[in-house]
Amino acid sequence: MGTEYLECRYCTKKVAAWSRSVREQLDFSHQMRFPAELAYRLSCDKKVLSQMKGRTLGNNANRLHSFLVENHTEEWMTSLLSTYARETFSRMEELQASVTSVFGSILKMDSTKKVIKKLAGADAGTAQWMSSVGNELGQVLICVVTAAEGYGLQDMAKGLQKRYEQAHRSPPEVLYVDRDCCRADGNSGAAAALFASWPLLEVRLDICHFIRRLAAGVTAESHPLYPDFMRRISASIFEWDLEDVSRLKRAKQAERSRRGAVHSAKEMAQHCRRRTRGAQETERLLSETIQAFMGATDTMNIPLLDQARMEDIWRMQRKHMACIQERQPAAATSRCTCWRG
Repeated sequence: MGTEYLECRYCTKKVAAWSRSVREQLDFSHQMRFPAELAYRLSCDKKVLSQMKGRTLGNNANRLHSFLVENHTEEWMTSLLSTYARETFSRMEELQASVTSVFGSILKMDSTKKVIKKLAGADAGTAQWMSSVGNELGQVLICVVTAAEGYGLQDMAKGLQKRYEQAHRSPPEVLYVDRDCCRADGNSGAAAALFASWPLLEVRLDICHFIRRLAAGVTAESHPLYPDFMRRISASIFEWDLEDVSRLKRAKQAERSRRGAVHSAKEMAQHCRRRTRGAQETERLLSETIQAFMGATDTMNIPLLDQARMEDIWRMQRKHMACIQERQPAAATSRCTCWRG
């Protein structure tokens, strides 16, 4: 409360540095300006005492204690944030250098609304999308906040290409996107046009978004056969590394306390790598999966797939695998090579 607590070296009692006898020598008007009430050993702020004057229902000492703890917590948090902000601004050049020194050879560009929904205060409602580019290590290279999806991407792409050029780094090899990877005629799409200074950049459709496009052909995600259909779709695209699976089996068999050599899907995902099967094999397996589930129904005779819609979706999405079959080994332009074994 603006003073120190002194401890007697003999009796170890603690007393406030303020002296009541000295304060009482002042006139009454000046004593009223003193911010604390003094006792023999302790002192209390007059603002705290004023909180105890309103003795109504629910206004007791426990409530006052909770009120003081909350106010002091907010005050300390405000002090901590302001100190952290000043310390951050002192390292601004270092932070900018560390952020702009992140590169990668495999990039992914995507947009989301989840981060924008967390904006609060005066910035809430001022933006709709956040588009970012990350590398194969999960690091974010650059991002931009826009009022609509697609706006501002040209400046973001130019800034990223300029960063690679100024750092004398080799351009990335692959860019994964969720749309605009190619046009209907098979040529490079809008995503490749953003990175015109990287003519050898391969633009591919992200597999997760490809699976979402196929899942749009189901009648309802609550259908009992929906999980089986999605597992078959994933198995048609990915395959486990046989060497990793063999090692996992040997490790399970070597366990003395095991009940069996069966390994779960969680253990497979934790210890084994996956890879794509390749364009031709994937197209064949996906066609078989779609045909197998085309007439599947549940116990109430409700079909899993909307036949007309699923056939149209599959016809439109097959081009993403046809492009890689036609791709030349040394392509001079960005092509939609969405799948690679």
